[in-house]
Amino acid sequence: IYKEQYSGFYNLKYGFNELSLSEIEEKTKENQAFLNYALSDSLLTFICINNTGSHLFYKRIDSIFYNKIRTSIKLLQKVHTDESYNEFHEYIDASRYLYKLLIEPTQDHIKNKELIIVPDGILNYISFDALLMRDVNLERPDYSKLPYLIKNHKSNIANSMQIYFNMKNRELRGNKQVYAFAPEYTNDLDTNKTASYQFLRPLNFSTLEVEQIKNYFPSSLFIGERATKANFVKNAKDASILHLAMHTFVDDENPMYSKLLFTYDTATQEGLLNTYELLNLELNAELAVLSACNSGDGELHKGEGVMSLSSGFQYAGVPAIVMSLWEVNDRFGSMVIANFYKYLSQGYAKNTALHKAKMEVLKQGNALYAHPYYWSGLSLLGEDAPISFYKRTSYFYFILIGLLFSLSIFILILWKRRKS
Repeated sequence: IYKEQYSGFYNLKYGFNELSLSEIEEKTKENQAFLNYALSDSLLTFICINNTGSHLFYKRIDSIFYNKIRTSIKLLQKVHTDESYNEFHEYIDASRYLYKLLIEPTQDHIKNKELIIVPDGILNYISFDALLMRDVNLERPDYSKLPYLIKNHKSNIANSMQIYFNMKNRELRGNKQVYAFAPEYTNDLDTNKTASYQFLRPLNFSTLEVEQIKNYFPSSLFIGERATKANFVKNAKDASILHLAMHTFVDDENPMYSKLLFTYDTATQEGLLNTYELLNLELNAELAVLSACNSGDGELHKGEGVMSLSSGFQYAGVPAIVMSLWEVNDRFGSMVIANFYKYLSQGYAKNTALHKAKMEVLKQGNALYAHPYYWSGLSLLGEDAPISFYKRTSYFYFILIGLLFSLSIFILILWKRRKS
């Protein structure tokens, strides 16, 4: 059934040729390193792969390891100002513990390299960017002074090394535009709508977020009443970049029924798009930006990462997805996204663009607003090259400007000769 009805999902899950370890080493760039993790109840195993070889590590773990991860996740997902002192020191303790276990053993092999992280199990829910590289001796809470991993390394996430390399080879036929969707929500009880739409918090910055995209890329905007499921299904296959600034509903038990919440259409009485519906869309985008609540959250599948909305876009053929690990703050999430598009438009690779965007927000933050909750919740899943269509377009304009400049000089020289 998958093979016949959901060919994109089938090819991604079952259709790739297996890559040997030596082939992965050959394909890994000089400035890259893979960190591939595997968890059991009592053992953490991870392999670090760069272009010079592979290095295997293992550590015995117990309930302390899992408690530290849960503490880290809890502290990353909310900011409680009333508990600022205790939470600051709790965060330092948990984050240092995890760095020492997950990253420090590989430090000789990842120096000056971009990291591609393949997490396993509960590791899918932490932000590696926010782990602390050194011990900290700060009495007063000040998140701006912490030695985060992001300050030394760019990083992105992959479901597997097989998927990462094979998705790079996909042929995409988008129309060289961003299609951006920003639905409207009303924070009230409307019995004419399904339960998922009751008391939805308005996303006050979502319209501004999608309108800013026009400053950097050719865009078609679907805002408010136009941001319907019907418009998405009709138009999504044409886009080169898909941007969705909206609420989601995550179903942990049945991840294929996790939902994107478009503007409710009173005529059709629907607006929910299920993950399984993505599988048959055959999207041509090279990037999907899910600026939505918990788009990277979902059910854990051994060896596959989280089955979530972001995975649904990957199974539909999109090789790179920017996703949220938790409910990202509306204002600061929009700042990260705006900066991300700015750097993408300058020709930077996707991982570099997101890294620079996060760093910009982190540097602007004060002692509290530099908290990782505000900047580290967005992650890049999958392929990390620059946006191909815009890079070509940019070169075209540079060449055109160069030709016009040369022509102007030529005309000026002729005019001076005639005058003399």
